Amino acid sequence: MVQFDCRFVAPLFVYFLVEGFFHTSNRKRYLFRILGAAAVTWIGEIIINLAFHNTSHLTHTMTVYSVLEGNNILVTLAIFLGIMWAIELFRENKRKWWYLILAIFLTFLSAIFEGGLYLLPVLFIFYLCCLSSTLVTISQKLNHGASLFGACFYSLKH
Repeated sequence: MVQFDCRFVAPLFVYFLVEGFFHTSNRKRYLFRILGAAAVTWIGEIIINLAFHNTSHLTHTMTVYSVLEGNNILVTLAIFLGIMWAIELFRENKRKWWYLILAIFLTFLSAIFEGGLYLLPVLFIFYLCCLSSTLVTISQKLNHGASLFGACFYSLKH
């Protein structure tokens, strides 16, 4: 049951990332803050991997990859922020194609980081909902979803 509760957090991170993207006054500073937090957590993961002698699953020895590997969702969120920013620059700057190419490249890059594959659809749903003024706001949907999630969770416990 703990894993189910924890799996709910990643889409929530993406929701707040999208909301922050549309409400921040300085997107560059927002990106650098997320990248800074990702760097700090990645350094912590490297220290933990070295301290506990994290080994490769194939060779059972410590490799560069086994030391650098980690579950850092902040890197994924930084890439997602870059995707949204590139799409916005493409939309605002008279369809300059290199922004679209950058967004596509970042989309493929996100697939190799934690949560990238299953969080990409979540990102695009939240992003498109924030762009659309005719849909019900995401916060209202999230409140309904949270109520439904709470009711389901309560019924599972009892």
